[in-house]
Amino acid sequence: MRRVGMCVVIATILVMAVCFGVSAEAIFRGLSWGDPLEALGNAYSTNSEYEELGVEVYRKADEVLSLGSVALNRIEYHFFDGKLFRIIVYVKNESENS
Repeated sequence: MRRVGMCVVIATILVMAVCFGVSAEAIFRGLSWGDPLEALGNAYSTNSEYEELGVEVYRKADEVLSLGSVALNRIEYHFFDGKLFRIIVYVKNESENS
C-alpha cells in the first residue's frame, strides 16, 4: 500500500511540473511533456475514468514493466488536448519487489 501512495505522490509532482512549466527535455523513457500521441509508438487506448474530463489514457503495447529492480503492473500515459500531461506508474505488490 505504501508504494501505491508513492505513485500518487509522483504523479502529483509530475502534474505540478507540467502546470508550472518544464523544459522540453525527455522526462520519462524518451518522452517529454506536451508530446503528441504518436510519440508513444505502438500504443493502445484503455478505459479511462477521466474520459468525461477530456483525458485520453494509453498504454504501450511493448512496455518494459520494470524500473530498475522494481516490478510494475502497468504504466499509463495520459493525454489532454492531444498532448502528454501525466504518466502514472503502477507498482506491483510490494512483497514481489526487492
